[in-house]
Amino acid sequence: MSERTLTVKGLGKISLPPDQTEINITVESKDKDYNTVTERQFEKTEEIRNALAELGLDKSRLKTSNLNVSAEYRNVQNDNGAWERRFEGYKCSHNLSLKIDFDAEKLKWVISAISSCKNAEPVFNIVFSVRDKEGTSDKLLEAAVNDAVKKAAVLSEAAGLVLGNVLSIDYNSRDIDFRSPTNMLSSVSGGADCAGRSVSDMYIEPENIYSQAEVTVVWEIVA
Repeated sequence: MSERTLTVKGLGKISLPPDQTEINITVESKDKDYNTVTERQFEKTEEIRNALAELGLDKSRLKTSNLNVSAEYRNVQNDNGAWERRFEGYKCSHNLSLKIDFDAEKLKWVISAISSCKNAEPVFNIVFSVRDKEGTSDKLLEAAVNDAVKKAAVLSEAAGLVLGNVLSIDYNSRDIDFRSPTNMLSSVSGGADCAGRSVSDMYIEPENIYSQAEVTVVWEIVA
């Protein structure tokens, strides 16, 4: 005789304002001399670090997420008409990340400081998220399990069933996302946006973070 079971899917949902801002910055340099391109890149990075330090932020908070120096080549035809690979120079790309607590006023000044680094010419985007991802994930999964338990109670009572032990609980944590749909992108230097207004005058209010988690709970049916 096969085991009788009841399988229920529970859904947990959250909607909360972001409390963390992550600023991802990209700085690039090009030159035919390797030492020159790395020195230039160091100067650009230091310009950004010093600009943040002037706001009272510790320089060590600006983390390197990726640093890549590569040789670039271009296919060209020589005088004989044959194609050859010609060295164009070196390209250094430095990806940096700065995480701060979300504060609209503070963020304005940080954006202004970064975009005013004329020598660095940074390109950056801003992501809004939650700081305590693990704790938020736990609450979300708890809500999903509670939803499954509630549904199982309604179903078993309506069907006249008696439930026993929980046999299994499955969930997919990869589906949980704690980022706001609001995303900011800038490649403008000089501390102004496309309309010529100061970045510090911008209104910044990211959308709430909406996320959900689904769990599948299996109970044994004892009667």
